[in-house]
Amino acid sequence: MAAKQSEMRSNSNHYRNHPQINKGLKFVIFPTNTKILWWDFLMILVVFYYAFSIPYHFGIGGGYAVITNMRFFIFQLCLDGLFIIDSILVFFRAYRDVDGRIIFYHRSIARNYIKSGWFFINFLASIPTLLISYIQYPNQEYLLEGLHSNGVRFFFFLGFFKMFRFIGMKRRIRHLLDTSEFASGLWVKVNITTAKMMEFVVLILLLTHWLGCIWGFIAFVEVGSWDEESMLSTPNWMGNWQKITTIPGGLYALGWENHTGRYWLCMFWASQTITSIGYGDISPVTTAEYAVANFLMLCAGIFWAYVIGSLVEIVANANKLNRDCITRMDDASQMVCDFAAQKLPEKMTGSTAGVKASKRGSLHKNSLDEKNALTLSEAYPTLDILSPELRKLCALHLTHTYLETIPYLSSKYLSADEQAEIALQCRTLEFAAGEHFSSHPEFRRGLLIFKNGFAFTSRNLTKTNLNWTRDQGGHAADANEVLVEDEYYKEKQIAYHFISFSKVLFVPRSAIMNALGKNPGLKYVIFPEEKKAQVWDFLMILVIIFYAFYIPFHAGISSGYFTFTNKGFFGFVVSMNAVFFIDTFMVFFRAYRDDDGVLIFSLRTIRRRYIRSGWFFVNLLASFPTTSILYAKYRQNDMTVTGDTLFILEMFKLLRLVRINVRIKKLLNTSETVAKMYEHVNLGISLTVKFVFLIVLVSHWIGCIWGFVAYVEVGHTWDKEAVISTPNWIGNWYVPGPGLNPIGYSNFMDRYWLCLFWAIQTITSIGYGNIAPLTATEFAVANGLMLCAGIFWAYVIGSLVDVVAVSSKLQNEYVTRMDEANQLVKNFQDSKLPKSVTGSTTGVKASKRVRRFLTNQKEHSTKNWMDDGNSLTISEEFPTLNLLSPELRRECALHLTHAYLETVPYLSSKYLSPDDQAEIALQCRTLEFAAGEHFSSHPEFGRGILIFKQGFGVSARNLIKKASTWTRSLKGYALDVNEVLVEEDYYKEKQFVYHFVNFTKVLFVPRSAIMNILEKNPVAWKKCARWRYFRAALVLESLKDADALMEVV
Repeated sequence: MAAKQSEMRSNSNHYRNHPQINKGLKFVIFPTNTKILWWDFLMILVVFYYAFSIPYHFGIGGGYAVITNMRFFIFQLCLDGLFIIDSILVFFRAYRDVDGRIIFYHRSIARNYIKSGWFFINFLASIPTLLISYIQYPNQEYLLEGLHSNGVRFFFFLGFFKMFRFIGMKRRIRHLLDTSEFASGLWVKVNITTAKMMEFVVLILLLTHWLGCIWGFIAFVEVGSWDEESMLSTPNWMGNWQKITTIPGGLYALGWENHTGRYWLCMFWASQTITSIGYGDISPVTTAEYAVANFLMLCAGIFWAYVIGSLVEIVANANKLNRDCITRMDDASQMVCDFAAQKLPEKMTGSTAGVKASKRGSLHKNSLDEKNALTLSEAYPTLDILSPELRKLCALHLTHTYLETIPYLSSKYLSADEQAEIALQCRTLEFAAGEHFSSHPEFRRGLLIFKNGFAFTSRNLTKTNLNWTRDQGGHAADANEVLVEDEYYKEKQIAYHFISFSKVLFVPRSAIMNALGKNPGLKYVIFPEEKKAQVWDFLMILVIIFYAFYIPFHAGISSGYFTFTNKGFFGFVVSMNAVFFIDTFMVFFRAYRDDDGVLIFSLRTIRRRYIRSGWFFVNLLASFPTTSILYAKYRQNDMTVTGDTLFILEMFKLLRLVRINVRIKKLLNTSETVAKMYEHVNLGISLTVKFVFLIVLVSHWIGCIWGFVAYVEVGHTWDKEAVISTPNWIGNWYVPGPGLNPIGYSNFMDRYWLCLFWAIQTITSIGYGNIAPLTATEFAVANGLMLCAGIFWAYVIGSLVDVVAVSSKLQNEYVTRMDEANQLVKNFQDSKLPKSVTGSTTGVKASKRVRRFLTNQKEHSTKNWMDDGNSLTISEEFPTLNLLSPELRRECALHLTHAYLETVPYLSSKYLSPDDQAEIALQCRTLEFAAGEHFSSHPEFGRGILIFKQGFGVSARNLIKKASTWTRSLKGYALDVNEVLVEEDYYKEKQFVYHFVNFTKVLFVPRSAIMNILEKNPVAWKKCARWRYFRAALVLESLKDADALMEVV
C-alpha cells in the first residue's frame, strides 16, 4: 500500500512539473490529495446521515422536526450545499480506469462522469427540496398541510436520490483505505472479525430503521396525515394499536408532534419482525397493510437468515485458530495420557525447570506452524506471494533491527540485498522453560537474538557457575565466538538454560548474547508462575463473576433490599469489596508479558504501565466502599438508595470483566492444577459449558436492565401504590391474584423471574407477547435489547454449530470409516474362505472382525483415531511432537517410551544415554492387531521387538505345530528380546509367530534401529547384547538338533 501511495505521488508531481502537459492540470484533484481524502470521509458521514434521516422524515416525522426547528432546518440546508459542491468537484477529480491508469484529462473526466449517469443522479440529489417546499409554504401550519399536495410530495421524493449515493459509498471507503495512511493504519490495527461484526451491526440497525420507516409510511399513506382524529377514524394499524393499548402516560404515536414515540413503535415492530420474536401486539388492519407486511416479513426473514449465515461464517473464521488449538491440545492431551512414565529422573531429562513435560508441552505452542524451526517464508507465507523486491523489503522490516545489533551484519558493511539474503535464512526457534541449547541438531551453531524470554548461560552443562541473561528485545552481544572453528570452540561452548518460554531469532554462524545484571528489585516482584498468584487470580475470577451477577441484580431488581436487610450477605459483599481493594494495589508488583511476549519484571516499568493504562483509576473507583456508605444511609433513612448517584461507582466493578479473559488464560498457562483439568476435560464439553454460562449471564443482564427501566419510570421505588399508578410495563402486566407478584421491595425474586422470563423470550425469539413495553422509554430500550438479543442469539447459534462440528468430528469419522468398511465387505468375492487360506484361529467372519477392529480403535482411543495408517511412529501418532523444540521433543519421546525400553536390557538407561534412547523412541512404531491375527515380521520394517501396551495372545515357533506359549497382557512385557539380534537367514526357519486373541496394541522396535544404536554404542553390545545374541543362537541351534533327532528316529 505504501508503494502504491508513493507511486501515485511521484506520478502526480511528475505530471505537474512537466511543461508540455495539459495546462489545466493544476485544477485536477489527484486521489492522493490529503484534502480530498478528508472530503471523502466527510461525504461518507453525510451519506450515512441521509440513509437514516430521509426514511425517517418520509415515513415517520413527515418533515415536522425539520420545519419546526430552525437550527435543524439550517443544518439540513448546509448538507444540501455539501451535495452540490461534491457534484461539481467530480468534474475535477482524476480517476483510475479499468487498467489501473490515472486519467487526469479534463475532457475525459467530464465525459466519463456524464456517461456513467451519476451526474444526473447527483444533480437531482443536490436539489434543495426542503428549501423549495419551505418557500412555497412559508407558514409551518400550511407546510404541514401542504405535505399532502402532489407538488410538495414530488420535491420530497427527489430527496430519495440522495440515498443513491449509498451505492457509491463502498468505493469511497476502499479509496480511503488504499490512499489514506491514517485510515489504512486503523484498518491494519483492527481485527478483521471485529470489523465484520461492526459492519453487520450497522447493517442490522440500518435495515431495521428502513423497515420501521416503511411500516410507518404505510399508515401515513392509508390516512394521508398524522392528525390524531384522522388516524383514529381511518382504518390503519397504528390507530388500531393506539385504541387497544391506550393507557394514561403510555406510548402515544398519533399527532405530528409525537414523531419520536411513533418511531419507537415502528422500530419495535421492525425489531420483532427481523429477529423473528413476534409478540403479536402490533398487527396490520387493511388489505394494503397486510400486503406490505407480508413483503416486509419475507424480506426481514431472508435478511435475518443472511445475518445468521454470515455470523456463522464469521464465528467459524474467528474460531479457526481456536479449532486448530483444540485439535492440537487434544493431540497433546492424548500424548500426555499415553506417557509411559509421567516423571523421569533428572539425569534423563537434563531439565532445570522442575516443570513436568506435560505442562511444558502445553505451554509450548508455535501458533499454527507445523514445526518449530521456521524460516521467515515459513513463518509468514505471504512472503512467497510477493514480488522479489517486496519480499526483500518485508524481510528487512522483520529482521533489520536485530541484524543491526551485530557489527559485521549491520548496514555499515552489508548492502540491503545482502542483509535481506541473510534475513531469509534466519529461523525462529522457541524454547520451553527448563530447556538448554548449545547448537541446533540440524543447523548447528548460530547466533541467538532474543525476541522474548530470558535465560541463564554457562560454559558447559555440568558446571553451576551461571550468569543471568535478561531479555532486552533484539539486543545481541558477544558475536565473536560463533566465528571460531568448531574444533576449537566445542570444548568450552556456551549453553543457554531457559527459565521461561523464550522465542529467539536464530542466525546461522552469527554471534551469541552476553549476560546482563540482575534486577535489584526482583525479590518484590510477583511472577505469574507463583502458586500464590495463581490462587489469587482464581479467587479474583470468582469475585468478578459474582459481581457480574450481583450488581445488575442489585441495581435493577432488588434495589439493594436484600443486601441492606441481611447482615450476613452484607458482610460477604463488604469482604468481596476488600478483595478488590487489595488486588488494586497488588498489580503494582505483578510481572507481566508485553505484546511481544517479553516478561517485564522491572517495578518502575510495571507501575508506569499500570498508571498510564488507566486501569489503576478504574480499579480504585471499583474498590470504593460504596456498599458500606449506602448501608449507612439506609440505616438512617430506612429506604433503599439504588438511585443514589454514589451507586454509579459500583458499575466500575463490571469493567473488570473486560480483563477476566486475561486472568483465565494466565491460569491455563501457569497453573498446573488448572492445566491438568483442562487436559482431561473434553474440549467440546468445555466450550458448551462456556456458551451456556454466556447465555445465562446475558439473559440475567437483559432481564435486570428491563427491570431497571420500570424502576426508573416509577421514580426509583418499588412501592406498590407508585408502581400501579405510574405508567410502566410491570404495573400494566400485574393483575391482583394468587399468581406472581412482582410489586414491592420484598418481592424481588418474583420480580426477577418475571424480568428473566421476558429476557429469555427475547433472546430465544419465542415472544409470547404477554409482557410488552408501555412508555416511549420502554419501547426505546426494548428495541435496543431486542436487537442486541437477536445478534447475540445468532452469534450463539453460529458458535454452537462450530462446537458441535468439533465435538462430532470423531463420530463423523467413525461413521465414514464404517461406511467404507461396509463397502469393502460388500465387494468381497468370497464371503467365507477356508481356514487354510486365512490362517485365522477365531472362527469369526472377516467382515465382523473388520467392524470390531474399527470399533475397538474408537472406543479404546488407542491412537490418533483419525490417522490414515495402522503403523505409526510416535511423531505420527502424536503430531504435537513436530511442533516442539528438539530438546522438548526428545524429552516427550522418552516419557512415551522410557518405561518400555527399560524392559529390554541392552536398550535400557544402564547402557544407553537419553539421546540414544530418544533416537530409538522416535523410530518405534505403534501396531494394532484384531482378534485372530498373527504376526511374525512387519511387511515393510521387517523383524523387531514387540512390547505389549494392551491385549494378550499366544506365541508359537511356527504355524504347523500346536505347541504354543500363553502370553498375558502385562503392560511393558517385551517379546523376542534375544532372538531379534540373530541374523535373518539363521532365524527365519524357527521364528516366533504371535497369535492375538483379542484387540491388542504393541510398541514395535524395528531391528534396524536396534542394530544401528548397538553399532554406535559398543559398550552396550559388549556388556549385554552379544551375550543375549549368544543365548538366542544356542536356543535356535538346539531346536535344529531336536528336529534332526526326530528325523533319525
